[in-house]
Amino acid sequence: MSDSIEKKIDRILFYLESDDTTGHVGIAEQTQINTRDINEIKTNEKVKTRTAVALGGVAGFVVANFGYIIKVIKLIF
Repeated sequence: MSDSIEKKIDRILFYLESDDTTGHVGIAEQTQINTRDINEIKTNEKVKTRTAVALGGVAGFVVANFGYIIKVIKLIF
């Protein structure tokens, strides 16, 4: 192979592969990092949404049954 082709291949490999000695993160590793981060964000959003739905359900129950809850509290105290 000619010197020019080898240099081009080395340059391509530099971008694709991570290099621990220079701290360079290659495209393949960066893609894995990005995918993991995206999945973590999606999971966090699901947790937030489900928490909001649960709290909304509890609040709705309390509001809908407020009169009954007050009667029960009066009976207890």
